Amino acid sequence: MIEKEFTLAVMLHARPAGLAARAAKKFDSGISISFGDKTSDAKSIIGLMSLGAKKGDAVKLRASGSDEEEAIKSIENILTGEQR
Repeated sequence: MIEKEFTLAVMLHARPAGLAARAAKKFDSGISISFGDKTSDAKSIIGLMSLGAKKGDAVKLRASGSDEEEAIKSIENILTGEQR
């Protein structure tokens, strides 16, 4: 399992949540994102939006599985604004 904390460059509204969820679905690993006391499956758009995380908030990304490193990098890049 890999765990990475980073600061969001975007609010987790429909578009960025959709981009992150679509990216997460490409990986076999289980992937979750936590904000405060809430945790969501990164493959769920609704779950990501329900976290209520905004630009500048720190979130924790966790992945576990055969492609966990790639999964973390891909989703982090989307949510930190390094990939659009």
